[in-house]
Amino acid sequence: MVLMPEFIDDGSTVVFKMFTWGLGEDLPYPCGFEFGRLNMRPLLLQCIYDASLHLYALGDKMGYDHNKVFSKELIHNFQIIHDIKKAQLKGKYENDMLQYLKYATELKPIVEKTIRIKVSGMFCAIAALYADTYHLLEYKTLPKLPSILKDIPSVEYMLPAIKEYYIQLLSKMELIESDHKLLSELYINVANAFSKLPFSYDNQEKMVLPFVDKALGHYIQSKDSKYQDEIAAEELNNPNVLYPLVKLDYKYDSFIERANQIRLRANLETL
Repeated sequence: MVLMPEFIDDGSTVVFKMFTWGLGEDLPYPCGFEFGRLNMRPLLLQCIYDASLHLYALGDKMGYDHNKVFSKELIHNFQIIHDIKKAQLKGKYENDMLQYLKYATELKPIVEKTIRIKVSGMFCAIAALYADTYHLLEYKTLPKLPSILKDIPSVEYMLPAIKEYYIQLLSKMELIESDHKLLSELYINVANAFSKLPFSYDNQEKMVLPFVDKALGHYIQSKDSKYQDEIAAEELNNPNVLYPLVKLDYKYDSFIERANQIRLRANLETL
């Protein structure tokens, strides 16, 4: 397997392409497919912001006159950063202001190095997604990527996409697997790994909750034959049905204790 990048849109977008091949009649030549795309501009702007902030602080520490030492483009960035901080902009408003930053000459070495590190981490994550998919669907091996996300540089940029990928992957697994104990372990392991990420990210609750709830639903199905029925099982997708059932019949089970520990780390109320 080889993962190859291709830059399009004047380099602002990178397309990740996967090529696999093997010896023999089944796959005698490389077979490639597009695995995903990444818009590099938001990442580039954040790197420019961070590098500008670093040089501003460094200039202050060295006692430099910014207007004499730095370029007009970098001085422009200092003003944008000052405006963002003064107005305490967050989210979309902050991102809108970042569009006005300029790629000053002084920033190039820092930004290029940072981009290489971040994109390298993204490549690692994408390769791991592919490996997790293959091993889960072929051998029912628990996904490994969620547990090593904390060790991949700058992977927080990919967290929303990674979350959606595992939702789709485990949903596909549900269609071909009838062992609810295995499915409950799959979901709770992914939820547990996401809840332990050392860096902060937006919507932590939304990141963890879908996996915890699915884990609880499959756990109940593994314990109660009533919920083997497709119509009854669908009821477990409703928190108003799922949570009272957990509290009434399973509150002291060790599996529920594991789920509650995950909920606590994600700032969610325990059951």
